Amino acid sequence: MPEISIDDVQHIIDELEDINEERLRAKVQLEYEMKLLKKLGCSSLEESEKKLKEYDSKIDKVGAAVEEEFEDFIEDYGNILE
Repeated sequence: MPEISIDDVQHIIDELEDINEERLRAKVQLEYEMKLLKKLGCSSLEESEKKLKEYDSKIDKVGAAVEEEFEDFIEDYGNILE
């Protein structure tokens, strides 16, 4: 039967402590993300992705409108700038 040294046991304890620290960090991160989802009015990751897509769509619409207005401006006043 192989002998187990105190160093072997300490090494295992250290590894378990590292794993526990990682677990605690992940738990804190998850809690933070859940609070953020609730602030967005979402109860799940899927809902938050849907909400973000809605915001992206609004941003795209505004961007397109600004581009169109800029092009109209250049058409109307471009000759003055030249």
